[in-house]
Amino acid sequence: MTSAGPSLLLAVGSLILGLAASVLWTLTRYLIIAAHEGGHALFGSATGGEVESIRLHPDSSGLTVTINGSPFLTSVSGYLGPSLFGLAGATMLAHGLSPDAVLWTCVVLLVITFVQMRNFFGFFIIGLYGTLFFLLARHGSPGVRALSAYTLVWFLLLGGVIHTALGNLKAGDSTNLREMTMIPAGFWGAFWWLATLAALVYGAGVLLGFIDPVFQRAPE
Repeated sequence: MTSAGPSLLLAVGSLILGLAASVLWTLTRYLIIAAHEGGHALFGSATGGEVESIRLHPDSSGLTVTINGSPFLTSVSGYLGPSLFGLAGATMLAHGLSPDAVLWTCVVLLVITFVQMRNFFGFFIIGLYGTLFFLLARHGSPGVRALSAYTLVWFLLLGGVIHTALGNLKAGDSTNLREMTMIPAGFWGAFWWLATLAALVYGAGVLLGFIDPVFQRAPE
């Protein structure tokens, strides 16, 4: 790990907070649901589509409607979304980017999601999270900002595994993929669980300094 890598004490402390946020799943799960729908929106846009609407519901379900793009990649990406965002954050921190960059990136993504939201509950949840992270990024002390950024990354990685384990067997995503590929829905559930678990192991290794992150910068 480079010398600019994360502090082990900070990484471990924020892991504890990330675990606490995971235990309080009933209260914190909507951030993971938002990341799930964000994964759909991101890959829908990246494959040439247009995001028409995003909705979040109190029962932890959500719906992202895209026009054109790749239906396969858009469907696959939802349950991978929280883990992918978590890995992006872990890589940013491991490369020495400021925790502020992680928090402001989160704020920008939440603003984009808010603009695409089409129901009141979704507006409320995304507005609440956006306001929280804006206040942390704008007014938090350096220590609070660092702890918040690391905790957010841990929670995305942990929440990705929990969300997949709790939701994929009844997911519309797996049904859509079964219809598109003729591969049983259970396969997609297992794929998502293994992929998010692998992301957690890798991300934890990066944050704790046991694994060098990908895309290493050339030595100066």
